[in-house]
Amino acid sequence: MTTKIEDVVRFILDLWPSSRTPLRGSSMDEIRRLEAIQGRALPESYKEFLAHVGHERDGLAWEHIDFRSGAIEKFMTRSRRLSLVPRRYMLVGRDLTESELEYFLDLGMGPDTEPPIVRVPVINLEEALEPEDERIHPDATGLAEMLFREAYYDLRVEPLQHVSLLSDVRGEDPPKGRVEEVLSELGLSRHPLSGPWVQGYESDEGIIEVRWLGGKGLQLITASDDKGWVSKTGKELRSRLPVALI
Repeated sequence: MTTKIEDVVRFILDLWPSSRTPLRGSSMDEIRRLEAIQGRALPESYKEFLAHVGHERDGLAWEHIDFRSGAIEKFMTRSRRLSLVPRRYMLVGRDLTESELEYFLDLGMGPDTEPPIVRVPVINLEEALEPEDERIHPDATGLAEMLFREAYYDLRVEPLQHVSLLSDVRGEDPPKGRVEEVLSELGLSRHPLSGPWVQGYESDEGIIEVRWLGGKGLQLITASDDKGWVSKTGKELRSRLPVALI
C-alpha cells in the first residue's frame, strides 16, 4: 500500500511537463544529517516528503517556500531565533517572501496522525511562542496536503486558459457539506487525493479547486479552456454560496 505522499508524487509525475527539470529527492545521507542537526528523529511522513522533493522541485509554485533539506540544515546551524520556538515544532520550510514566517510540523499530535504543517514567525521575536499562540498559523493538515495543493494548482489549474478566483466575503465558512452538494450538482467529482482543507473537483468541462482558509472563509478557483463554462459556473456559485468574485 502506498502512502499519501507517494500517491501525490505519482499524480505529479503523471502530469509533469517534459520541459521541466525532473523532481529529485534528498539522499539518505542528507536526511540523516538533518536528523542529527535537529537532534531527533524525523517523522516518517517528512522523510518520505524529502525523499521525493527534498532536493529539486523545479516548476512547482510552492508560494516561494524552500523545503530543500540543505536550506533547512543551513538555517538550523545559523539561526539563534529557533530557540524561541517550542520543541513540539520542527522546522521544515523557509518562506522566501515573508521573512517573518517559517514552516514547521506540529509534532504535538497523536502517533497515528500526520503532523500538520504550520507557519510560525521566528524573525524578530521578543518572547518565546506557546503552542496556542495566535501568531501560529495552520497552513495545511499535513505535508501530503500541502504538496497536493501546490501540484494541483500548478499542474491542473494554471495550464488551462481561463482561471477565476471566488472567495467567501462574509467571514463565515459555508457548511462543507453544502459546498460539496453544490459542486456535485454542477457535475463535478472530488479528486481522490483531496485533503480536509484543499480539494480538487473535476468534470469534462473544467475544474474547481477549493481552499478552506483555517476558519476564515474559503476560496474557489475555477478553471477551464472554455471561458463560457468559467463564467456560467461562477454565476452558479455566487448565487448558491456566500462567495463573490475578487
